[in-house]
Amino acid sequence: MKAAKYREMSLEELEDQVDQLRTEGFNLRVANTTKEIQDTCKITQNRREVARVLTIIEETRAVGGGGEKPESAEQAE
Repeated sequence: MKAAKYREMSLEELEDQVDQLRTEGFNLRVANTTKEIQDTCKITQNRREVARVLTIIEETRAVGGGGEKPESAEQAE
């Protein structure tokens, strides 16, 4: 998902998304260890997605929480 979509989400939704992505990442690593996964690049994509969401969370908290957009996001639009 693009960062713009994440910026539209509330802080609680973002934290739920991080939990889901981390669970998915764990499952991907287990599948990779047991040789059940064919496309190993999904592990890297998942890791980057987690980092993307965590970055948006930190930006949101730096601005003051809530559903406000960070200044950098407003200038980019």
